[in-house]
Amino acid sequence: MALVSIIGGMGTVLGPVIGAVLMIPLNEILRSAFSSLNGLNFFVYGFVLILVVSFIPNGILPTVRNGLKKSRDEQRGSAASRCKSEERRGTR
Repeated sequence: MALVSIIGGMGTVLGPVIGAVLMIPLNEILRSAFSSLNGLNFFVYGFVLILVVSFIPNGILPTVRNGLKKSRDEQRGSAASRCKSEERRGTR
């Protein structure tokens, strides 16, 4: 169960929930898809864990939150710069 916390994002309340929502169905799908090859589902599950830890070390939730915050800040910044340029031109 520690894997879902790592993947979802440790240090948050919602991170382990998101990790569980993503990883438990993935585990069940892999187990049913590779039922004839014992242990292959653990290999794929481990590979997903390695990818997440390598590319998203804080987990999924903090990464998504930071991305949303940056996009909101960029939108606010572009709106503020448009207002300033309109004020300079006197179109407002």
